[in-house]
Order: sequence, then structure tokens, then C-alpha cells
Amino acid sequence: MGIDYQITFPTPMLSLGMHPELDVEIAVSRGYNRWLCDRVIGEDDRIKTSIFLPFNDPEACEQMVEEFGETRGVVGFTVTSVRYKPVHHNSYMRLYSMLEERGLPLCFHAGPFWGASEG
Repeated sequence: MGIDYQITFPTPMLSLGMHPELDVEIAVSRGYNRWLCDRVIGEDDRIKTSIFLPFNDPEACEQMVEEFGETRGVVGFTVTSVRYKPVHHNSYMRLYSMLEERGLPLCFHAGPFWGASEG
């Protein structure tokens, strides 16, 4: 097929941003990211990834960039799902600056929200 490399995407994390407990979002995302880096992308140089960010906590996002930003095979970071703060909120500016300094992209991916809709 002529595929030189694959970028894995944090599909299992699409709805994690709507978890009611912030500590759970952070812990699950850190565990998933660690597993992905240690067990998946380390197996083959052709496998790359975009790391999940627990976007409901800007400081935790910054820690993820510090922890995983220099990891071989990490080619960027991903924000998934619906969020409680707008992406242009001032609390994210340091995160955006950190990514820009490292030359790493940030992608956004929406996921389905099956909860009750406001009428």
C-alpha cells in the first residue's frame, strides 16, 4: 500500500472530556498516554501518535506536554470531545505557547455526546 508510517489517534478517549470527575480524566489520560508510549509506539518506528490532553485542566495539559513532548514517536497532541471551557480561554495560552515552542501541532476532534440536550 505504500504506507510509510501510521499515526495512532486516541479514539478510546473521545468522550473522556465529559467525565464528571476531573481527577479521573487526568489519571485515565496519563495512564493511556503512558501505555501508548511504552507499549505501542515503542514497538516500531513507523508507528507515531498524537497524545491525548485532559483539556479540562490546563495545568495537567502542560504536564502532559512536559512528560511526553520529547518522546520518540509523539508527533503532536489531541483535544477530544465536548469541553466546558472555550478553546480560546486565557488559561490555555501557556499550553499553546509550549506547543509552538516545540513545533508540535494540536488537533481537535469532536466526539458524539449522547447525554441529555438542553431544550
